[in-house]
Amino acid sequence: MKSISVLVNRIQPFTRGIQLLVVRLLAALPLAVLLLAAMPAWCDATGTLVSPTVKGLPEQAIPAGFPLPLRTNPVQFQDGFRIDRYDVWQKVWLDPTTGARCGDGSPFYFYVKSRRQSENLQINLAGGGACWDYDSCRALHNGSELLKNVVRPSGKKNYGAIVSVLSLSNVPVITRLSIPIQSALNREGSESFHPRSQQWNKIFVPYCTGDVHLGLKTSTYTDPSGKGKPLTVSHVGAANVLAVALWARDHLPQAKEWELSGNSAGGVGATALYPALRSLFPQAKSYLINDGGPIFWAPLNANEPSAGLHRNALQVWGLASPVASAAALGTAAAQGSVLDWYATLLPDFDRSNMGSLLRAMALHWPQDRFGWLGMQEDYIFSSISYRRFLAETREPDADKRFANTMTLWQQETSRLAQSLQDLPNVGYYLPWSRHWLAGHTILTKPDHTAAIEDAGLMPQDFIQDVLDGTGPVMKVREHNGQHDAKQWEPMSRLIFLGAPLAGF
Repeated sequence: MKSISVLVNRIQPFTRGIQLLVVRLLAALPLAVLLLAAMPAWCDATGTLVSPTVKGLPEQAIPAGFPLPLRTNPVQFQDGFRIDRYDVWQKVWLDPTTGARCGDGSPFYFYVKSRRQSENLQINLAGGGACWDYDSCRALHNGSELLKNVVRPSGKKNYGAIVSVLSLSNVPVITRLSIPIQSALNREGSESFHPRSQQWNKIFVPYCTGDVHLGLKTSTYTDPSGKGKPLTVSHVGAANVLAVALWARDHLPQAKEWELSGNSAGGVGATALYPALRSLFPQAKSYLINDGGPIFWAPLNANEPSAGLHRNALQVWGLASPVASAAALGTAAAQGSVLDWYATLLPDFDRSNMGSLLRAMALHWPQDRFGWLGMQEDYIFSSISYRRFLAETREPDADKRFANTMTLWQQETSRLAQSLQDLPNVGYYLPWSRHWLAGHTILTKPDHTAAIEDAGLMPQDFIQDVLDGTGPVMKVREHNGQHDAKQWEPMSRLIFLGAPLAGF
């Protein structure tokens, strides 16, 4: 009996604790009911945070004649975004009903960093190669981890290779070593690069469609030799970017200032999609920054170096076909193609010459400011552009191949720069060369290796001029490559030698 009494005495504190807890829970029940009743509109019945519409424009505010169907996420779709989280990158998923997906048909997501105070918006498009036939798409499949995701089956997709949050971080060691290498526009506090847009609401759009963010068509490629299996690629990059832009318009504060930027393939996409996205943000003061993704002056019926690529890509990716646009998104056919609409919207745009687009946009929106950055020796973008179409760029001798490729590249660079010379709201920043990424892109590493020494300028000077300047946008081109030839950086040399292994 004594042992039972001791046991009871030991248990009593626990039972009293449980009783007290029950009493407190019952006392708190009315408050819980009150809080549940007052649950914000962005919580669903389970209390899970979902994306609300904050200050979006009405859904019917779509430009007249817009050639593409536009769809937002369903209201209760769990996209992963929380409006109470600021200054951190959040992954946001797009519902498949929007038409957004990766090249292999798997779901698509993007990243958002919202600011508590900002009413401005930056959208940055990732780079990463392109494909337009069996050989080029097969090369992506056998190339880098980033590009394999274009055609890799869903179950084997490496999402971390599409974009790593670490590559958007503030740690210099990580930002230098992370693959894929992303634009410094996405990062704060690194490499003394601080454009004011870094404090805006930010969206980073990954790339997994092999179409420089422009596609509206699913294509199946067969092996010309008959040995390999067919490759089916959803080239729906434009659908992805448009769905992202609609999400931003409907879930972030209405932008007072807006910047569209991209590097490499993202630079091409940013330039080519600017008219479409500009139409979705009509009231904002607008900027375009294209880093390393020029759309060169190349009439399709001419013998210009980039004409072969343009002819193939426009057809395969569906920009010239309203039927392809409809098939990609599963809706009724649009009235005319994207290029038809651009030609109507922009009087100076020649739909048979994509290189006329930048000039046409600058003339149509004279208050907008446009900036193009690129090296005059870019061996990655030039090789992708020419090698499958021009025999001289397949020269077996490496030195001759490089020289032939650079001759064509510099010819096209000069032609595009000349076409912009009389426009005050378009500028360019064209250093000579560097070892980093074989001269490809500038804002992946905006340090002294990207300086224009004979003008005493750095990339950040140009970006600041585009975003903050009030007069003509800076036009600067390096004419003396002697400083660049003396560069010696082990990491840059290593990346230069390893670029072909990375799928470029």
